[in-house]
Amino acid sequence: MRGGHNWRVSEESGIGGRRGFALGLVLFLIAIGPASLARSQPSGPAAPGAASRPGIPLPHSRGIEVPFSRLLGAPARRSPGGGAIAERRAPGRRSGSRSDEAIGGQGPAARPGSPRAGAPVVGTSFLGTQLADGPGVVPPDSMGGVGPSQVAVVVNGRLRFFDKAGNLQFDVDLDAFFDPVRNGSDVSDPHIRYDRLSRRWVIVAINVESPSNRVLIAASSGPTISPQSSFEFFAFGQPPADELLFADYPTLGVDRSALYIGVNNFDISGQFVSTSGFVIHKAALLNGTFTGFAFRNLGTAFVPGPFAPQGASSDDPTLGQGYFIGVDSLGPGPLYLRRVSNPDGTPTISGNLILDVPATTFPQSVPAQGTPSDLDGLDDRLLAAVIAKDPASGAPRLWTAHNIEVDAAGNASSSGGRDGSRWYEIDLSGTPALVQSGTVFDPAVASPASYWVPSIAANGPGQALLGSSFAGAGRFAGISIAQRFRGDPPGTLSAPLLVQPGLAAYDVPSIPPGDPQRWGDYSQVVVDPSNEMTFWTFQEYVNATDSWAVRAIQVRARPPATPSAARPARVPNGRRSVSVRITGTSSDGSAFFDPGPDTGGPGFANHIAARIGSAVKVNGIVFLDATHLKLDLDTRGARPGARRLTITNPDGQSASASRILRIVDRSAPQTTLHGPRATSDPTPTFRFHSDEPRSHFQCKLDGGRFHGCRSPKTLPPLDAGLHVFKARAIDRAGNVDRTPARRRFTILP
Repeated sequence: MRGGHNWRVSEESGIGGRRGFALGLVLFLIAIGPASLARSQPSGPAAPGAASRPGIPLPHSRGIEVPFSRLLGAPARRSPGGGAIAERRAPGRRSGSRSDEAIGGQGPAARPGSPRAGAPVVGTSFLGTQLADGPGVVPPDSMGGVGPSQVAVVVNGRLRFFDKAGNLQFDVDLDAFFDPVRNGSDVSDPHIRYDRLSRRWVIVAINVESPSNRVLIAASSGPTISPQSSFEFFAFGQPPADELLFADYPTLGVDRSALYIGVNNFDISGQFVSTSGFVIHKAALLNGTFTGFAFRNLGTAFVPGPFAPQGASSDDPTLGQGYFIGVDSLGPGPLYLRRVSNPDGTPTISGNLILDVPATTFPQSVPAQGTPSDLDGLDDRLLAAVIAKDPASGAPRLWTAHNIEVDAAGNASSSGGRDGSRWYEIDLSGTPALVQSGTVFDPAVASPASYWVPSIAANGPGQALLGSSFAGAGRFAGISIAQRFRGDPPGTLSAPLLVQPGLAAYDVPSIPPGDPQRWGDYSQVVVDPSNEMTFWTFQEYVNATDSWAVRAIQVRARPPATPSAARPARVPNGRRSVSVRITGTSSDGSAFFDPGPDTGGPGFANHIAARIGSAVKVNGIVFLDATHLKLDLDTRGARPGARRLTITNPDGQSASASRILRIVDRSAPQTTLHGPRATSDPTPTFRFHSDEPRSHFQCKLDGGRFHGCRSPKTLPPLDAGLHVFKARAIDRAGNVDRTPARRRFTILP
C-alpha cells in the first residue's frame, strides 16, 4: 500500500504530498512563522550533524505462537463479487516542495560503459502467484525470500512456500496467516526476509484499520517451513504522539541485532505527515518477547529526512550498527541515512547523514502495450536496501535502487520520456560515502522502454544483480535483469536482459478512473544463504490478459576461474602432506570463491572444494583470492601420471583442467636379495627383486662399481675367501634404492 489509509480500493492519487505542495507550504510558513513551526515539532528530525537521540520505548508484549498446520487449515479470504480488489490510494509525496526539475549534487550518473559482465545466466524460473490465485489485490506488492531449501513468495493476500525447483509446498491466505494479530482488519504490504544468522523467516506487514493501524510481525520456529513448524506473532502500534497517524508502506531490514522497520505516516485526510523508524530487538523477538523502540519524525512534510525509510538488511555477524536510508522527504535530491547505535540494547539514532548523489527527479507513468492509462511509475522512493561486504576490503557496502525519469542519455529529466533504474553502492565504513552509481535505461530516441520498480543486491564474490519491471509503447510489461562483476568500470551494468517478457495487455480498472494502473510497489533481489553466490529476484509481470503475476527467478553467479597453473606442477607420490598453489584464469567474471569461516555466525553449509582423481586425497583447501587457492594433498597410494583437477564453488558450479598437475614417483624402491652365505661353488648365483613392478637393477661385487644386471645373476669364478655382493633396484621414474640389498658370502677352498 502506498499513501495513507488503505481500504482495498486503490493506493494513492489525489492532491497533496510533494509536487503540488510547494505553494501551500510557502504560504503556511509565512502565516505561522518559524517559531511556531519549531514548536509544532517537539520530536522533529535532527539536523545534519546533530547528536544522536534515543528511541521511544514501545510497550512490551508476549508473542502468540501458532502451529503452521493450523494456519494451513484456515479459510481463505475471497474478493467480493469475484473481481479484483484494488488497494486504496491516498495522497502521497509525489508532489513536492521542489520543482519537477532534476535535483542533485554530483553531476550526471555514470553511463553504461564497457563492463566485462555479459548477460546474466538464469537457472530456475517459476510462477510464484497470480491475480487469479486470490484474493485479487491490485497491486500485488511483489515480494519473496530464499532460505536453505525453500523459496517464499508473499504478496497482498497470499503467502506461498516452494522448494528450490519451484514445486509448491504450502499456500496460505495472508489474512488467515496473520489472523492472531490483525484485529479483524485486512492485511497489506507484506515483506519477508530469511535471516541467515538466526536461521528464521521473518515476515512484516500492516493491517489497514483506520485511523491508527498496526504493524504485524511473524517469526518462524526454524529454517524449514513444514506442518511441524510454528510461527510466533506480534503486533505493535504507533507511540502516543502518533497514535492517530496511519503507518503505511512498511519496510524491513534484519541484521544480527534487530529488525528495522520504516513507515510513512499519514493523517486521517490522507496527507503525508512524517516518517518513522522502529528498532525491534531480534533476540528477544525470537524468544517470544517484543521489545521495540520508535524513532519519530525521521523526515516530515516540512523538514527533510528519509522518506519511505528502508531498513537495511545484513547477514554480517560482525556488523554492530543498523541503518535506515531514504530519499528526501521534500522532493528529489540527496539520499538521507540514519545510523542506529546499540540496536540490541537501548538504541539511539543519528541525525541526517546526507549523501549527495547524481541528479534525480520523479518518474513518469509508464506506457505499455494494451494499457490505455499507462502503468504507475510510483515515485522516487528507494525499493530495498541490502548491506554486503566488499570482497577486497571487507568494508560494509549498502546497495539500493529506485526509479527516476531520464532522457536518452540517462540523465535525470522531467521531460525525458522514459523511466530508468538508478542504483547506488555506498561505503559505510566511516562517514557514508558514495562509491558508485549507475542507471539502467533505454537510449532510444523514439518510443523508449522504461525500467522501473528496481531492487539490487551484491553477493559474496562482489557480483551485483538488479531486477526490475520493463515496459514501453508496443511492449507488454515484463521483467528485466542486469548484472555487474567486481572490477567492472564504475557505474556500469551489463545490457539489461528481458528475462520474462510480458505476455498480454493489462487494463485493470483504477481508482480514481483514468489514473495509471497500479503496479509493483515492492521489488526484491536476495542472495541464497546456502552459498552466498546465487541470486533470486521477485518481480511483477503480465502473464495473461489483465492478470498480474509474480515470478521467482534464480540467477547463477559466475563459475570458478579455470585452473591454469599449479606450483609445483609435479607432485611426488607417497607423501602424507604436499602443499600446492593453484592459479586460475578468470573469464567473463569467473572466480574462485569461499564464504569464509563466518566468525560469530552459524557458518556456511557449502564451501569451495577440490577433487583430484586416482587416489589423491585433498586434505584441505585455502581460498586466497578470486584466482588463487592453496591445496594440501595426500599422495600416498597415488600412481604417477597427469591428474584432472576440478574446483567446485559453493553454489555447485565447477571448472576443471587435465594437465596442469602431475603425480610423479619420488619414492625409492626397496630391493630384496637371496643367495648363499657359504659355498664351494666359485660361481654362485644370486636372485633379487624390487617392491615396485618393472624396476631394473644394478649390481656390484666387492670394491667394484654398480653396473646393470638381471636376476638371477651368476657371478664369474671367484677366489676362495670372503666377498660382498650388492644389488639395487631403480624404478621407472629413476628413483634408486638408497640402501642396496647386501650379502656377505664365503667361497670355501
